[in-house]
This record gives sequence, C-alpha cells and structure tokens, in this order.
Amino acid sequence: MTGDSLHGFTKDQAHLTNLIACCHKANGFVGKGRAVDVICIDFSKAFSTVSHNILASRLEHYSWDE
Repeated sequence: MTGDSLHGFTKDQAHLTNLIACCHKANGFVGKGRAVDVICIDFSKAFSTVSHNILASRLEHYSWDE
C-alpha cells in the first residue's frame, strides 16, 4: 500500500530522505523554468487518534497508494 514517496513509514526512510527527494524534484522543475509551490503540513498528532486499520482500509478503498 505504501509508495516510494512515503518515507516516514518504510524501513531506512525518514524525514531527511523525504526532504532530499522533495528538493531534488523541486530543483528539476525550477531548472525547467517551472514554478514550484511547497506546502508543509504536520499530521503527526492527527494520526495518533485514528485507528490505523480503519485509515488503511479507507485509503485502499480510494486507491490511495502514494
């Protein structure tokens, strides 16, 4: 269910690798003359009260894989 972009939920991936991947992608767009907007949202507290089984089931229902 997890894609390559979910760094915090996979082994050997963390916020640092996620940040590096984001910067690499943004630099690619800027290099092509495209505009880049970044929105950072902290969901760490939101998911502490949600049943992970229910969340996973709902995300899978909507074909969310990244």
